[in-house]
Amino acid sequence: MPRITTEVPRKQVATVFDKEIESLFEDVSDENPYLRVLVYGAPKTGKTTFWTSFPKPILVVLASSGNEFGETISIPKQVRKQVKLLRLSKDVSAAKLLDIAQYQQREQIFKTVVIDHLTGLQDRVLADVLGVGTVPAQKSWGTATQQQFGQAVGQVKELLRALVDCSNHLVLIAQEKQRTIEGDEIPTMIGPDVMPSLATYVNPMCSYLLRTVCRTKYVNRVQEIGGKKITTQVKVPGEMVYSIRVSPQEGCVVGFRRPYSPTMTKLPEYLDNPTYQSLIGLITDKDSNA
Repeated sequence: MPRITTEVPRKQVATVFDKEIESLFEDVSDENPYLRVLVYGAPKTGKTTFWTSFPKPILVVLASSGNEFGETISIPKQVRKQVKLLRLSKDVSAAKLLDIAQYQQREQIFKTVVIDHLTGLQDRVLADVLGVGTVPAQKSWGTATQQQFGQAVGQVKELLRALVDCSNHLVLIAQEKQRTIEGDEIPTMIGPDVMPSLATYVNPMCSYLLRTVCRTKYVNRVQEIGGKKITTQVKVPGEMVYSIRVSPQEGCVVGFRRPYSPTMTKLPEYLDNPTYQSLIGLITDKDSNA
């Protein structure tokens, strides 16, 4: 006699396994309130002035090769009491920074953490890996192996991962590097001066890849011609404006994320005299100098 089985409806067989799978799904939540920003540019183009406008208190890790006063002279006097410096040295090694990042995770003392600059940090870590003590003036790393470069990049990534997990804004400053193809005199790509393997990690990690520039200042001039008002841009002789490039540009590493809206305004090429507040205005599509 054939065996008769009764099929139980799928909805009645919710198993522990099913619940486990469902627990992995997440709703789309609000955006992380903390910015992850990479800012690069030529010297004296406003990088320091920009990061000092971020929420305070600020911890800035000075990772450049020198300890001269010039490194901090751009910090406005009115905010200096709200900025703490941490210089990489023999006493504060790159490895020690990981302990400091974990301390910030626990205590949440600073609202913004700045690494100025990422280029110097990678060089400092590589010097530690090679055991040379100080960064060579010409960055002639001699016989550094691919494995040692990889070890240095791995340590920098570990530190950045710890900082990203902190409840604070993260601003990475980098020097600018122009890359050219052999035999071509014109730069083919302008971007942050970091090792390629580190760039592939940092660039996707940051929602904002910004280039600082100092460019000629223009003002709008309105003229009435034939009964119509015509607006033209006129160059202001001898005047420059500090800006950050925010919209994509061929041959330049720039990136900018913001929620899409059918009514959103077009992203401008530059944000002049940039501050944290004007950057937020651009992200939220409100008050900026667009």
